[in-house]
Amino acid sequence: MRTEVLLRQLARLDHSERVATLVAHARELPTEQAQALARELWSGDGHQRMLALVVAEQCDDMQLIWRALEDPARSLRGCAAKLIGRLAQTIPVTLLDTLDTLTLGRVYMQVARHGRAELAEVLVDGLIARERFIEATRLLCVCSTEAVAARLDHPWPDGVWCRVARYHPALLAARIEERFTTDVARPDLIWREFDAGVWRELARAQPATLADWVDRFADADSLPPALHAALPWLVCWSPERVVAWLSSRIAWTCANGLPRGLTKRAVRLDDATLVPLCQGLAATAPARLGELVSGMPHVRRGRLFELAVAPLELARIEWPTTLLALLPLSLRDREAARMLELRRAQTDGSWRRTLLGLRWIELARPLLELEGRSAQASERAEAHLALIHSSAGSREGMPQTLAWLQRTRNEQDPVRLAVLSGLAEIPATRFDDPAALDAVLAPIFEARDTSWATRQKAARVAQRLLCAHATEPGSPLFSLGVSILERLAGHGGTLDLPRLDHNLPRGAERAIVAVLMPWIEAAAKREQETHLVRLWTALGKRAWRVPELGAALGELIWHGHKRNAGHAAQRWIEDPETRDVRVRELVKRDRSALYLHAVLEHCLRRRQALLVDRLASPAPRGRFHDGKVVVVPMISDERLFGRWTTALQRQYLDLIDAAEASPKQFSQTRAALVAMRARVPLTRVDDLQAALASTDVNLQEAALGALVWLDDAAPALPILLEHLDGDRARVAMYAMPRLARLVPRDRFVDAIGQLLARPRLKVTVHKEALRLLGQLATGPALALLRASWAQPLHRDVRIAALHAARAVPSQADAWAILNDAARDPEPDIARAVVEVALASVPAVYRPRYLEVMGAVADHASPIARAGLFTALYGGWSSVAPARATELGARVVGRIDPLDSAGPTDPWRQAAQVVAQGARSPETHSTCAALLDRLIAAAELDVAPAGELDQAAHQRLRGLLDALIIDRHPTSLQLLERLAAPLLARPRWWLLGARLKLAAAANGALGSTLLELVAAAPTARAALLLDGPVGEAARTSARAWTDDEVTALIDQLITSEANARILALPLLRELGPRSGWSAPFTARLARLREDPDLDVRTAALELWTS
Repeated sequence: MRTEVLLRQLARLDHSERVATLVAHARELPTEQAQALARELWSGDGHQRMLALVVAEQCDDMQLIWRALEDPARSLRGCAAKLIGRLAQTIPVTLLDTLDTLTLGRVYMQVARHGRAELAEVLVDGLIARERFIEATRLLCVCSTEAVAARLDHPWPDGVWCRVARYHPALLAARIEERFTTDVARPDLIWREFDAGVWRELARAQPATLADWVDRFADADSLPPALHAALPWLVCWSPERVVAWLSSRIAWTCANGLPRGLTKRAVRLDDATLVPLCQGLAATAPARLGELVSGMPHVRRGRLFELAVAPLELARIEWPTTLLALLPLSLRDREAARMLELRRAQTDGSWRRTLLGLRWIELARPLLELEGRSAQASERAEAHLALIHSSAGSREGMPQTLAWLQRTRNEQDPVRLAVLSGLAEIPATRFDDPAALDAVLAPIFEARDTSWATRQKAARVAQRLLCAHATEPGSPLFSLGVSILERLAGHGGTLDLPRLDHNLPRGAERAIVAVLMPWIEAAAKREQETHLVRLWTALGKRAWRVPELGAALGELIWHGHKRNAGHAAQRWIEDPETRDVRVRELVKRDRSALYLHAVLEHCLRRRQALLVDRLASPAPRGRFHDGKVVVVPMISDERLFGRWTTALQRQYLDLIDAAEASPKQFSQTRAALVAMRARVPLTRVDDLQAALASTDVNLQEAALGALVWLDDAAPALPILLEHLDGDRARVAMYAMPRLARLVPRDRFVDAIGQLLARPRLKVTVHKEALRLLGQLATGPALALLRASWAQPLHRDVRIAALHAARAVPSQADAWAILNDAARDPEPDIARAVVEVALASVPAVYRPRYLEVMGAVADHASPIARAGLFTALYGGWSSVAPARATELGARVVGRIDPLDSAGPTDPWRQAAQVVAQGARSPETHSTCAALLDRLIAAAELDVAPAGELDQAAHQRLRGLLDALIIDRHPTSLQLLERLAAPLLARPRWWLLGARLKLAAAANGALGSTLLELVAAAPTARAALLLDGPVGEAARTSARAWTDDEVTALIDQLITSEANARILALPLLRELGPRSGWSAPFTARLARLREDPDLDVRTAALELWTS
């Protein structure tokens, strides 16, 4: 067949049919003829060249495919790149230097998608040699495990670990195990080193290994923050292990919540496994207990609740209503009755009515009906709502409740809204008398003050009725649901059907349609045709499986009112299975259907041959479009043009030409037309020259921005460079980053070099140019960057230069720039050095970069110093804890007035950094030396000094406040060490006692207290221990048990008076937690009768109410 005949045949087909026909034809030809056909097609236009690549793929003509990889057209290069990545036996590494970034990305994608490990390893080596690690990361997923292991020591970005965890989990697990075993002192640093996504992937692939690490290396009182995303996967693997971790970390669990999925999986666990966790949650966060048991049967909920509250004294405890609502009726009624006897229920009417709503209906009804006669409308509303909740929770008494609620006929709308809100929350199966329910709902249709919210609640009741009785659409309750919706439509006849497909039994949609169809047909006779469309919308995807409804909607399209045809047609073609047939039927009967958005989208992807009529002028006239105006379709996905023939592309451009030629077009419209034109593959730079030369600013800027979206964008480079000196420099420069991905790196670097050689540049242009040099990261680019830094530059340009240098840490010139920037007297430049996310610097270079950041600790600006310690506290201190602690100690210890600038002053942040390093034993000497320095300075600083008064003392207190927060064993050793010199000096004895108490374990706190009381330098000093003791009691990380607390109190109250009085802060902090159980109350009573007046007076000031 002659090529001209073949092309004419293909032009009449849609894209998929065109490709299939061409493939079948190429396979029938001998290899030589198929290659000749490909060569002949290659000599044609852009669309024919695309077809040539299709033929080349079939006849394995790699020479033509390699040739296409050098074509100026981006679309052709992309198509060739896909074939190269899929078919090429080898890929020369030199391709990494000559090909643009966007096309290379297509090659990487195909190599990875088809699992071509050998090619991937060669390309990875080439990219590593060029220090393009981000690109190499995309190929590691298909490399062999051995190959990845041999290359993991390179300076990879943090994103690589997530890929390694997904595709080579065993390799990364072995690497992390080695890290844990080599750094036993600080396992928390390893947890923080890797992103949460890494731990999530390991939890999916290696859950047993990750669980073992948690057992061995997690803190005793908390789980690593990075494990939040991994916990749901660990729950799927072993909910028992997760429950055990949470049971021993109750404070952490209450603060962070239960992992996703634990509620569902907890049903499979036995009571013995769950009881410790339930007891901890009941004592600390009862709402979390409700969340845990919410997925269990009612009987088991009650059993677990009883076991959870067994250690507690319930007399004064008030449970959250969310927990009570989950309990079986007997337990719920018992606890609600007990809570009604407490003071809050006696004084707070709203709370009392809420609790009555949780009781058994037979006991609550008399009280709630009495409350329902209140003179206050808000109280009546709460009483009615509580009555509904009580009836629903008791599963009885609903008929009597509905009869009582008929009194709301003459109520205000807020009262009716409360009643309907309660009814809307109840499952429809609880109603068995439609007449009684209708009597409650009917008044809202007659009242003039009915609000939108009340109508919505009524619609929700109707939805529940329809869904619950969908299998019996002839039932009275289903009819009531339809009737409610009809009445909600009101006089306007606008029916607002709720979603009916949620929780709808399978097949029930047919019954619903069968019942509602006569009603819809009757409405259509009254010209209320939209009821059919609303029913289709309410049924969602279920409507697709009802042929009768589809037929009725099709009838509406062609014989209904014209104003409803378009909306009905777009609903009619929603089903993907029938969409193609229905779209062709629509267009065949009425070409104006092409102006429907859904039809156009389908034609763009599947039926390109039909677009000829859509792009025609004049526009087709019919039921869907009046034909008066030709609307140019905006095609946002430029890849769709690759399915168009050249003739169709020209037709689209002609339509844009006609629109641009139309007089009185808005400036923004013309700019949008320019952007639309640029995305058509036939468009060239010359086609935008008129817009570039326009005096309209909007049009000119649109053309400049559109240049980089051309299929052949390389000629746009000199044009953009030309505009970088004018008023449009901002637009031209912001287009350059995309152009950098479309042209080879060397050519773009040469262009940037020419730009930087100009005598004067705008600041915005200069900044973006230097940033691009850092992204390109070639040798010439770095030389240009270093040469630019040596020149006198604007502050913002210097900041851009150091950002660019930070992107290439493997280069010595980059470190020279960063060191200069860290010592720059300009505060903003120094801040730019330190205000950097930890993940943005490869792990290999982080210690060296931390040294660069350390120079800012001596910067003259407190703002720069504050930025340094904010960065250290935010994660950088984990890189080298000893070095970070040294920097923090230097700032805290020098007592510089400029470090005291307010609540966020540098020394406070530096103290936090010092405290972070306390887990590392090598930092303890630094901390001890800092303490000695601050004590010596504070003893000399006694004269009042205004805002800087007692600066050393303030720093000492702030440092100790930061240190006592962490209860890691190594940190506690530091507290013991620091407490010794403080206790030896009377002036600092109280601070030393505070550290001593903070370092003591729960079991040793009593003996420690007695020692301190005996060694107190004055009687007053012993009494001042009240504060540190209360602080120890408040510390959630201690995880006090009632036995530990009572044993400690007993140890104190059997000692001297100064020790007995210290039992009171323990009672004050921990008594309310247990609901002032009998052991705590008895000990408080004993202290109130103490023979010592001070003890007795202080005990009488502590109340249990």
